[in-house]
Amino acid sequence: MKRFKVIALRCNGASKMFKSGDVVSENDFASGRADELVKLEFLKRLSKKDEDKINKAESDAQSKADKAAKESAKESEAAKKETEAKQAAMNEAHNALNDAKNVAKTSLDADEASTEAVKEATEALEAAEKVHEAAEGDAKKEAEKAVDTAAKNVKAAEATKAETAEALEAANANVETCQKHVDELNSAE
Repeated sequence: MKRFKVIALRCNGASKMFKSGDVVSENDFASGRADELVKLEFLKRLSKKDEDKINKAESDAQSKADKAAKESAKESEAAKKETEAKQAAMNEAHNALNDAKNVAKTSLDADEASTEAVKEATEALEAAEKVHEAAEGDAKKEAEKAVDTAAKNVKAAEATKAETAEALEAANANVETCQKHVDELNSAE
């Protein structure tokens, strides 16, 4: 591609006005127009050496621009992946928090049911003790069995209540841990 230097005060190109000292190419003009402007002394043809320097500089600049564009695209993709990973982690933390809350609610419901079972077993024990006091002979033996069974039921209900309380504490600890993770992720944004 031929290169020229504008030596006139100004010169009209195909789509742009050039001023004195600008370096232009034949592509900046209609076909054959650059050669006409050389004859009219509006343009001066650059030496082959100067053309090669400009072409090399443009090529180097284009290579650097291409490399910068590729690096920018890689960085953009990495940032996109990091954002997606953070969003996925946040979603998982929110899901874990919701799961922990559900477990805590279920444990609380089970604790209430266990409390009710202890109350009912205690009432049954009291009734069995009254029957025991009033009964004689075989009825007394049956009443003793009922008392023993009721006592076992009370112990079992109390053990279930204790297990439920432990599960509730663990669920509450999970809720707190999940909430901390959610807070950390939210503050990282």
